[in-house]
Amino acid sequence: MSRSITINCVGYAPAEKENKYRVFDAMNQKEIAQARAKAGKEGLKIKFWQSQTKIGEKILNGKVEELDENIIVKKMVECPICSGKGYNGQNKEGIKYHCPVCDGSGITKKGDWNHWQSWQLEDMKKRNE
Repeated sequence: MSRSITINCVGYAPAEKENKYRVFDAMNQKEIAQARAKAGKEGLKIKFWQSQTKIGEKILNGKVEELDENIIVKKMVECPICSGKGYNGQNKEGIKYHCPVCDGSGITKKGDWNHWQSWQLEDMKKRNE
């Protein structure tokens, strides 16, 4: 049997086709900012967020549904590992590796890379070269 997880907040970005949405999930405000950045890289804009838990309501300022522009996320910086690209290198087939520090978004909280060992960060930076 597999485990399930409840996501705190789900963001919806209108896709190219009518009545279709691209879904982004977030567990905290940092992930909301990262989802915005990922959507922007895909040429999408998240329209609104919906909470699925009590913690999600707290993140969305006590609301079950909130417009994206009303959610303010502070203190995000460009990822120093991937230089804001969202990926760090590619394999022989040309498939890009997403940056694990910023989860492929290109932005992260200041000092978030301190949770990694120095040898891990060196390997990630080498992929960029």
